[in-house]
Amino acid sequence: MSMLKGYTVTHQSNLNIETSDSIIYSPAPAKAHQNDLANPFPNPGNPEIWMPFTLSEAEHVTIKIYSATGHLMRSLDLGQKSPGAYMNKDKAAYWDGRNEAGETITSGTYFCLMEAGSFRAMKKIMALPT
Repeated sequence: MSMLKGYTVTHQSNLNIETSDSIIYSPAPAKAHQNDLANPFPNPGNPEIWMPFTLSEAEHVTIKIYSATGHLMRSLDLGQKSPGAYMNKDKAAYWDGRNEAGETITSGTYFCLMEAGSFRAMKKIMALPT
């Protein structure tokens, strides 16, 4: 709970100014983060692609890239990550468009699978390498 001095909460979204110096409490904000794999960007990628995600608690995170036929193309071990949002290029998972052998993949449809603890989520990626 957070303290507000000089305000009275009359409705969840309305605050009225009060002239007294009384201290009241407002409920703590809801948990800001849930485990999620957001849409990769840019999509289609050429060939670099970032895969943004959020975590509600610390987890070991792995991203696996699969071809449309189900072959594992690349595994990205991101290691232990703290709770939070990894939504921009500086923090999101990054794939350079290469397979495990370091070869640039061919154009086509791929799928990225995020694993974080018991959480699993998959997103479709269109890759258009030059």
